[in-house]
Amino acid sequence: MKLFPFVLAIVVLASCARTHKATITGTIDRIQPGETAFLEEITPSGLRMVDSAAINKKGNFKLSAPLVRPGFYQLSVFSGQKLTLILQPGDKITFTTDIQDFYTRKTLEGSPVSARVNLLHDSLRHVSQTLLSIEKEYAQADSISPEGIQLREQLSKKYDAIMENYHRFSAGFVIEDLASLANVAALYQEYAPGYYVFHKSSDLQYFKLVRDTLSKYYPQVGMVTNLQNNFSTFYKQYTQMQLLQKAQPREVAFHYFELPDLHGNIKSMHNLSDKLVLLSFWSNTEASCVANNQELLPIYKKYHGQGFEIYQVGLTRNMANWQSAVRFENFPWISVCDTAYPNSESLRFYHVSSVPTNYLIDLRKPDILARDLTPGQLDHTLNHLLNR
Repeated sequence: MKLFPFVLAIVVLASCARTHKATITGTIDRIQPGETAFLEEITPSGLRMVDSAAINKKGNFKLSAPLVRPGFYQLSVFSGQKLTLILQPGDKITFTTDIQDFYTRKTLEGSPVSARVNLLHDSLRHVSQTLLSIEKEYAQADSISPEGIQLREQLSKKYDAIMENYHRFSAGFVIEDLASLANVAALYQEYAPGYYVFHKSSDLQYFKLVRDTLSKYYPQVGMVTNLQNNFSTFYKQYTQMQLLQKAQPREVAFHYFELPDLHGNIKSMHNLSDKLVLLSFWSNTEASCVANNQELLPIYKKYHGQGFEIYQVGLTRNMANWQSAVRFENFPWISVCDTAYPNSESLRFYHVSSVPTNYLIDLRKPDILARDLTPGQLDHTLNHLLNR
């Protein structure tokens, strides 16, 4: 009888070990006999071998990893193909593909987050191949003849447009699910070694949003800890910039506007110190701004009661036209007009070069959280910030 607690403890520990194991059952068609499948953990310091398995004549193999918390892993075969997996305790993943068409014919079931990160990597792989093709065509184009020069200009514009579109896609990917570990992979995407998708100073906003969210849900995951450390390094590099700089009350990183509304009453941002504020710049003569405002309306109504406000600055040389537009639209948020435009503080303090432009600001701290969120991104971000 004295041995019973000890035996019970062994049974419990064995049960926990089984519960905390992630398994990958795979099939790779048309693979050569003698191939091996590898499972390695991706750590901040490099790859660590976890398991390996010979692939049988039918192309089948099975790998496993003991887990106590989620982690990043790489599944690879000796011939060079590899996939990123985000494994969680208890995952049972099935994977199938064809060795001669490894990426486009693969199926991955049993791990939504792994499927999500592979969707991201498939998209990046396609874009990188397209950019490489454009680079080759650019290099072959004649750099002297008018036709060659024109072709190079067209290719350059096409190249930039593809990168901008993919950057926009990646930003949307991150905002769509801020609590997804796949966002770590999204932040560190590279078109080529050292050539990052997120490379602009304004991209620091995405690192900050992901860091803050994942640190809450996955504080012990190594790649999240690494993200925290990297963010600190990135942040120090931009301490001289206004955007995303942690503000002290006596030297804020942004400007508090005090501008007149439709009736000439001064509306100050200082009075919104307990709110999340979308500082929005628009022009009533721009169709894109008018359409953007219509998309903001349901978001404003959804979150206004939870502490969200819009402080919208009209940039116009014609005060009367702006007043007519605001009266007609009857916006529920704070609408003010910068009558000094085009020599306005808006351009100087917030680097507004086009409209619509916006900043999401937490005036409770105060802190600039993000810039140029689309209405959809704003909705996701507010849902995360106000309903957690």
